[in-house]
Amino acid sequence: NAGQKALVRVAHSSEMVARLQESVSAVAAVDRAALLLDAYALAKAGLAPLETVVEILRALDGDESSIVWSAIAGVLGGLHLLMEQVSAVGTTNEVFANFVAFGKRIVLKG
Repeated sequence: NAGQKALVRVAHSSEMVARLQESVSAVAAVDRAALLLDAYALAKAGLAPLETVVEILRALDGDESSIVWSAIAGVLGGLHLLMEQVSAVGTTNEVFANFVAFGKRIVLKG
């Protein structure tokens, strides 16, 4: 969905995500943001693994585009709310603390 011309979500295979990670900087900023937002939306719907979202976040580490950072902020905010809810119903505080540390590393590097 280059340029985000169509109103669709794109599910990438784990192999495609791995290949995209290697050359993510060659992709336009709007498409880098869409890559993350698509993965997040599909993970929220239970149609893709959450690990894909984390891998894309790692690949975008150090990105300088405000478009990409808007997407990163939205995804981290959504994941933070999810982690808060999950930790409230029994997940260990360690999992939540690890997520917060991960988010801080991404934001402080960016």
